[in-house]
Amino acid sequence: MTYINPDSALTPANIYVEATQSRFSDSYRRWQGIPSIEVTGNGRIFVNFYSGQDAEVGGNIMVLCVSDNHGESFRSCVTVVEHPDPNAGSMILIYGSLQTKSSGCFYTQARI
Repeated sequence: MTYINPDSALTPANIYVEATQSRFSDSYRRWQGIPSIEVTGNGRIFVNFYSGQDAEVGGNIMVLCVSDNHGESFRSCVTVVEHPDPNAGSMILIYGSLQTKSSGCFYTQARI
């Protein structure tokens, strides 16, 4: 049985911008799932999904990819969110906006 520290769910996630670590690369990931997509008025596309080595287990990551040319190509790993404790349980990414054009924040929360 794996011990899950309930306090680890309160530990902030690690957020990597323009991540270059090999464990986040397209060729390393075994699966991608639960996608979200958003398209801005000027055609920028944001795609967010969960990924990792094994599905439905701790230690998976969330990846944000962006296209600035209406989806002709994408930049992978623009942002990667990874919880520092792979046994903390599942992770949720929440986007909050104040309904203005330029404001918004991403929040992460681990769930036991």
